[in-house]
Amino acid sequence: MDIVCNIDNHYVKYCIVTLVSLFQNNQQENIRVHIIADNLSQIAKQLMHEELDRFGNELIFHDAGHQIIANCPISDECHHISIATYYRIFLPVILPESISKVLYLDCDLIVESSVSELWNTNVEGYALAAAEDWRAEVEEFYERLHYEKKYSYFNAGVLLINLDYWRKHHLMEACVRYIQSYPERLTYNDQDVLNGVLYAQWLHLPYQWNMHYYLRKTTMSEKALKEIETTLFTPAILHYITDVKPWNLHCYHPLAHRWFHYLDQTRWKGERPKKTLKDFFNYYIKPIGYLIGIDKPRYKKLHK
Repeated sequence: MDIVCNIDNHYVKYCIVTLVSLFQNNQQENIRVHIIADNLSQIAKQLMHEELDRFGNELIFHDAGHQIIANCPISDECHHISIATYYRIFLPVILPESISKVLYLDCDLIVESSVSELWNTNVEGYALAAAEDWRAEVEEFYERLHYEKKYSYFNAGVLLINLDYWRKHHLMEACVRYIQSYPERLTYNDQDVLNGVLYAQWLHLPYQWNMHYYLRKTTMSEKALKEIETTLFTPAILHYITDVKPWNLHCYHPLAHRWFHYLDQTRWKGERPKKTLKDFFNYYIKPIGYLIGIDKPRYKKLHK
């Protein structure tokens, strides 16, 4: 099983937590992890080995270089995202041709179950398999990216990528041309590129494989929301979208505590966000606004 994560030196800890969750819940699998980065420090590599080698899986570092993504834009809408996100597009040349399929995972997620069923999903005839994004019903997406809404819009945080298909159909080159031709369309960076190019070439995954539908303003079809409701408490992969992550003090995600469950299996056991004066309003005052009705919470209130 080939897993891919894109990181930079600032995201090493969070990648480790993601991989600890993956390894902990997939102990029967033979896993090979490909870390794609630009000039990742030796200290970072050593730290990852020290934390992850105990699980017995292979860790391979690929120095992709900055030049390959140098001309890729990062929109103001996604200021919290590193340009390393674009490495997903270049996996057909970064990884050896002997690798025909990979499971890409963002590093702001945790894996809560075996991924063997996901890995064994048949993607023959598709560029990739992904789950619908929480904004799939937003008309502006399709107007901006210039394709029909019937194809929907996927979230790129979890991708089962058919590299053979990509190489055969020259999809990396198609994505590069899209970036060069339509930079004004790219509000959500490479996720928009992937949807803009592959909108008719992706397989829909069950929502449990990229469970990120906890925001109160989630815009999806009634049918999708009913299916999602059944797995909100038991996601196979829990993805913490938006710029506020569990490691931030003012994160009110209803399942943020699950991230700390895996953090506590690392050298950072017991570490929690520090309370600063800057965070005082968000952490102590804002919830009062929710209670008295002058403000609305970002996340849904979950009821078992």
